[in-house]
Amino acid sequence: MAGKYLKLYLRSLSQLSELYYFLGEFNKGISLTNAVIKDRRFRYKDLMTSVTAAYGRRGLALKAMGKTAAALRDLCKALRLARENGDVFGISAQLGNLGLIYSDAAEYEKAFGYFSEALSLAEKADNKKLTANHSGNLGAIYAARHDYEKALSFHFRSLNIHQNLKDRIGELNDYGNIAMAFLDQGKIPEAEEMQKNAVQISERYCFKELRAISICNLGVIYLETGRRDTALPYFKEAYLLSKEMGLPQETINCLVNMGLVYNERKEYKTALRYFREAKVLYDKYGRLFAYEYTMGLIAETEKLIGR
Repeated sequence: MAGKYLKLYLRSLSQLSELYYFLGEFNKGISLTNAVIKDRRFRYKDLMTSVTAAYGRRGLALKAMGKTAAALRDLCKALRLARENGDVFGISAQLGNLGLIYSDAAEYEKAFGYFSEALSLAEKADNKKLTANHSGNLGAIYAARHDYEKALSFHFRSLNIHQNLKDRIGELNDYGNIAMAFLDQGKIPEAEEMQKNAVQISERYCFKELRAISICNLGVIYLETGRRDTALPYFKEAYLLSKEMGLPQETINCLVNMGLVYNERKEYKTALRYFREAKVLYDKYGRLFAYEYTMGLIAETEKLIGR
């Protein structure tokens, strides 16, 4: 059994690495996580849950940085360790994390399986935080299927739990998910209200990564409702934040949206510059979400310039 001071040291490393991840300083977080994973003093059975969580945290950081293959290896390792040690919390958490990998790749059926199993385990263990997280993720899958009644049911369930737990990151994500579900249904005032709630939380608690996502999504609401000039400053700010933190998918999203604004203004050369910058990131990190859509925009804009 591990000694008291070794446990305190491990807890400090874990908490500090988690803080860096929340602040979007992924390389610093990974450096501390590596210290947990490589230090053989942490191989006591009663510390293995923390080692499992470290693999999971590093996997999510690598996912955010566009290193999907490395992320998948870490998350599979975390799930194997959790199962070997009978760590129900860890099993549920890592199943959920693997679901995120497949959800981001638009492999929704595979993601649905992971999220469903993860939620079942969380509910049996009466773990409120994981129940909320997995409910929200399942809501996103239902939204992708255009089943908005089920999507909103899961999202509001998740929001209610996160608010009771005072889990601000979870609450922010729920507001964003609800906003996008409302937007897809054409419920614009409701979507805008929910997304502004997400932006306010990101500002209040200095969640840089989530702020980039939140303000970009607010820009999407403005763009899709004909307010392109209102949308553009949000996309530009989100782009700078995403680029600073090395978040390829979020950077691509901003570039594509800025290109769409300039396309609507008939400033096709400027639009094409943004679309091509997005393509450079796709070439570097692989075919992330909406690759084909972006390639179509490039071809279409090149034709418009040619005319």
